[in-house]
Amino acid sequence: FRRLTYAPGDIVLADRYYARPRDLRPVIDAGADFIVRTGWNSLRLLQTNGEPFDLFAALAAQQEQEGEVQVRVHEGMTGTPPTPL
Repeated sequence: FRRLTYAPGDIVLADRYYARPRDLRPVIDAGADFIVRTGWNSLRLLQTNGEPFDLFAALAAQQEQEGEVQVRVHEGMTGTPPTPL
């Protein structure tokens, strides 16, 4: 991710190796979006208010339809915008 340049409106696809905050930072900083295949506990996710995000509670509350939750990627990434999950 760090060898490329990104722009708002770009969509970056990556496999689980790139599901690390330091690799996602250039994409987020550029205002681009990303889709990364990852394990359920590979990234520490936060709610938009900074509290820990409980994936299983969010899934249990989800109705039988599509849903979207705004989260933040944690681990020293201050000021990251909310990201849809």
